[in-house]
Amino acid sequence: MRKDLLLLGIAVTSLTGLSGCGSDDENTTWGVSAPDAAITVSLPSDFAWNNDSKVGLYCAQAYDNGAVGVNNKAIAITSGVGTSNAGLANAIKPGEGTNKLYAYYPYSEALGENPAKVKVTIPVLQKQNMLNPTQSTNEYSFFYGTQTASAVDANPMPVNIAMKNLFCVLEFNIGTTAFGVGKQLSEITVSTDDAKLAGDFGVNLTADKVVADAVPDASYTSASSITLKMEGTAGTLAATPIKARIAMNPVQLEGKQLKITVKLGNDLWEFKEDGRNYLANKVYSIDLNLTDPPLNLNEKGYANSYMVAQPNTAYKFDAKIQGNGKATTGITPASINPKDVFIVWESSSIQNGVIKDVKLSADGFVTFTTSGNIGGNALIAVTDGIPTEEFPKGTILWSWHIWSIDYDISQDVNVTNSDGVGFHFMNINLGALSSTPDESGYGLKYQWGRKDPFYFDGIPAGGEVTTGFVTEPMYGWQSSSYSPEEGGADLSLYYSAVFPTAFFKSGYGTSNDWYGVGEGVENRNNNLWGNPENKLGTKSIYDPCPVGYRVPPQAACKSFSNPNYKNFGCTFKGAEGLFFIGAGYLLHSSGGISGKGYGDQYTLRYWTTNTKDTDAISYRYDPPVSSPSPYFNINQQTQRAQGSTVRCIRE
Repeated sequence: MRKDLLLLGIAVTSLTGLSGCGSDDENTTWGVSAPDAAITVSLPSDFAWNNDSKVGLYCAQAYDNGAVGVNNKAIAITSGVGTSNAGLANAIKPGEGTNKLYAYYPYSEALGENPAKVKVTIPVLQKQNMLNPTQSTNEYSFFYGTQTASAVDANPMPVNIAMKNLFCVLEFNIGTTAFGVGKQLSEITVSTDDAKLAGDFGVNLTADKVVADAVPDASYTSASSITLKMEGTAGTLAATPIKARIAMNPVQLEGKQLKITVKLGNDLWEFKEDGRNYLANKVYSIDLNLTDPPLNLNEKGYANSYMVAQPNTAYKFDAKIQGNGKATTGITPASINPKDVFIVWESSSIQNGVIKDVKLSADGFVTFTTSGNIGGNALIAVTDGIPTEEFPKGTILWSWHIWSIDYDISQDVNVTNSDGVGFHFMNINLGALSSTPDESGYGLKYQWGRKDPFYFDGIPAGGEVTTGFVTEPMYGWQSSSYSPEEGGADLSLYYSAVFPTAFFKSGYGTSNDWYGVGEGVENRNNNLWGNPENKLGTKSIYDPCPVGYRVPPQAACKSFSNPNYKNFGCTFKGAEGLFFIGAGYLLHSSGGISGKGYGDQYTLRYWTTNTKDTDAISYRYDPPVSSPSPYFNINQQTQRAQGSTVRCIRE
C-alpha cells in the first residue's frame, strides 16, 4: 500500500565540499522510506543560498495539485540561507514506483516544460551588489542535479539533490596600494579572442552527462567578453583584498590569454592571465593588484606633444584624439581607432633610454613609463595593427612627441608687442633640453604645417641618421619627395601622418612646399597651423606644441628688433629675458642641416603661423659672422618645406 509523501523541508547536516561523488551527473539512487520526508538541495561549497532562492523541478512521475507530472515547478527554499545546503518547501507527491527528479537553480519560467530542451544564458553584463561573492554569481550560473527516489513506508529519510554548476566562475582577489583604499571599483571585464565566454546555451537535463551546447541553432547569441558592474559597497577597495566573481562558459583557452580590465573612475588596469582548459563546476582564483595609476597627461588638455618631468613614472594619454581634438578653419579632426602602439624613435643612443615601455589599453589610451633619466625626446605611434611587408607593426595612424624635460610654466617670459598685446614665450626651443647655446639647446626641427619633429641635425645627404635610436628600421628616418601626381590634399596629409619620420623634400610643381598639390597660391594650405587670416589664429590639430602652448603668430614677434648676437645666438630688444639659439635649419630640398651654431657659423630660423603667397613666415637672423653683413627680418618669407625651429607661446 502506497502512502503519500509530503515534502516538508528538512535540512541535510553533513554535506561538504564540491558536489558530485563520481564522474556521472546522476547521484547514487536511494529510496525514500517514509510517509513524511523532505527534499533538500546542496550547492557546491563555494556557493551559498540567497533569501529569495527558488529551485526549478521536473518529475514526470510525481503529482502536482492532483495531476501527474511536475513540469518546471518553482519551489522556494525554507532553510539554509547563507549556506550551501537548503531545504525545499511545497507539497508535491511522489508517483508510483521510481520517481526521476531533475532540479536546477536559479528558477526561470522561460525554461519551459521540457527538461530535455532548455535554453540558459550567461549574460554579458553581470552585477555584484553584496560583499559576499559566494552569493553574488548565483543568478548568472546554472546549477543542476538529478536524483531518483521511491515512496516506501518506513525509516524516514530526506531526498537530497546535490547540484553542480554547468559553468565555471572566475573569482578575483583584488588588492591595492594606499592610493586605492576606500575608493570605489566600478567594473571588471574579461575577454579573449575567438572563444564564447557568454551568450545562449542549449541544455538537456535528462542526459547522462549534462553539458552546455554552445551553438544549438543560429538564433543563440555569443560573446567573447563579460563585464561585471560593482554596485554599492561591493567595489570599495580595502587594505585587504576584496573579492569579485564572474560566471563564464568553461572553454578551452590553453595557449591563449584571458584579458582582464579593471576600471576605477577614469583609470584602467589591464592584466593578462595565461589561458587554461577551464572546466565546469570549478571556481578559479585570480589575484589582481591595483598599483598607483598612470599620470593622466590629458587632465589639462590634448596635444601632439606631451612634456614629462618624472623619471621611472607611468603616464598615459588618449590615443583616439588627433592633436588637440578641436576643429579650426578648414580642418575637422577625426577619431582614431588604434590597435597597436610602439616607440618610433628616441633621442638616446640606446633603446629605452627615454621611454622604458609602452602599451595600448582597451579604451584607446597609450600608457608609457619614463626611463630613469629625464632629458630627451621620443616619438610614440599607434597603428591599425595590420602587419604588412612595408609596415611590420601596421600602418601608422597618428604619432605623438614625448618631451622629457623638467620645465615649469613659471619659466615663461612675457613679451608685449607694439600693439600692447602680451604673449608668454617658453624660454626654451621646442624639443630642447636646456637654453644653453649647444646641442642640448637646439631643439627639434619642423616643416611648416606638420606636427612631427626631426632631429636638430637633419638627414645627412650621404648617409644614415646616426643620432638617437630607431626601434624599427622600416619606420626610420628618410628624405623623400611627395609628387602632386600621387594624389590631392587629403592624400598629402595622410602621408604626413603615415610617415612621421619622412622629410618631404620640395619637388617640382610644389612651390617649395612639402604639401604636394600643385604650384601656386591656390594650391597651398594656409589652415594647417590655425592662422589662415594671418591674425592671431588658434591652435590646430597639426600644431606641434605641447598642452597649453602653440606656435606663435607673427604678431608675437613683431616688436623684436636690434639683435645682439653672442654665444652662438642672440637676444632681441622687445624680447628681454629670451635667448634665441642659432640652431640652423633643414634645407627644403634635402632635409640636410645648414647654418647650425658651431664654429663661427650659425643662423636663426623660427617659425610663425603666418603665410604670404606660397611661403610661410619665419623670423630670421644671420649675424655678421655668418654672412658678410648681418641680416634680420621678422617677416621672412620661407619655403614651407624648410625645417625650422619653433619657440612656443602660451595659448
